[in-house]
Amino acid sequence: MRPVPDIKWRFIRVHELSWLPREFARLLNEVLMIRSLDHQELRRRISALERLVEETCTFEEKRGLLPRQLYRYFLQKTQDYEIF
Repeated sequence: MRPVPDIKWRFIRVHELSWLPREFARLLNEVLMIRSLDHQELRRRISALERLVEETCTFEEKRGLLPRQLYRYFLQKTQDYEIF
């Protein structure tokens, strides 16, 4: 298993993947761009993130690439999750 790349490389290299959700660049920009600090702004960003996650999961599920217990798998296997 290889270590997870630093976050800056994940943002740069993601555009090289063979498949990306529709409107990926625009939606990622919506997720990352903070225009104000209010509930409506947070809702806008969450909505864009949900679209990215939903399209990605649908793509992966059709190919049988997601584990059945995705959340449990994430907690146990990913290096991005830290238990304090």
